[in-house]
Amino acid sequence: VIQKIEDPSGPAMRAPMYEADKNLLDEIRKNNPTLADNTLKKNDDLHRRLEDVYVKSTDPDIEVKPPKDHPDRPLPLDRIPYSEDFVPAQLRLDRSRAIPRGKITLEQAVQFITEHGSHPNVHTVDSIADTYRLNPATVRNTL
Repeated sequence: VIQKIEDPSGPAMRAPMYEADKNLLDEIRKNNPTLADNTLKKNDDLHRRLEDVYVKSTDPDIEVKPPKDHPDRPLPLDRIPYSEDFVPAQLRLDRSRAIPRGKITLEQAVQFITEHGSHPNVHTVDSIADTYRLNPATVRNTL
């Protein structure tokens, strides 16, 4: 393969064959040696017939059907993009709900990652795990 890359004008290299295919090909070459020679020779009669073939093909016209209106499921009429003060659903959580032990909100995760990044000596893995009641191994993997 490297020789082919180094010398693109060199002969093409064949991909390796399975052993069974190689044995079958060798057997065919032994039993019928002229078969391989015939594949390399140009058959003038066949070549003339192929030159006479002309294929004309066109695609059939496709009917474009307009979408059906469903009165039960109308398309939205408001196509205005979200406003700049749009807040994703994850950030619009009900803050009055209690968060179970071992879980944190997205805001809390961003906060302790930022604090650890700015003051890693003060906000260590153990202090963060104690503050948010998390597994220290999980906090270590998060940071």
